[in-house]
Amino acid sequence: MERDSVGGVACLRFEPAVEITADVLLVHGLWGGSWVWDRFAPRLARRGYRGWAIDLAGSAESHRQDDVGTLSLNDHLAEVYAAVDALDHVDRPTIVIG
Repeated sequence: MERDSVGGVACLRFEPAVEITADVLLVHGLWGGSWVWDRFAPRLARRGYRGWAIDLAGSAESHRQDDVGTLSLNDHLAEVYAAVDALDHVDRPTIVIG
């Protein structure tokens, strides 16, 4: 996995070693970060899934280091939507897991 961004949102990107089945966007919960997917993402990659584990605002690797107490659910949803929109051009399905 390597550092990247999707839709302006910081993330860890993983690529499969086999033919791509689908794209996966992994979204962490509160007090987490992309690191919560460190053990799960390689399993997806082995099965042909290409993906992005995003870092929502306020998480350690996010480009936005806002005080998490000032962020709303809508702030986080806007980042998820931006990431999904950036993947929307791909010719295969995008699966969102959170």
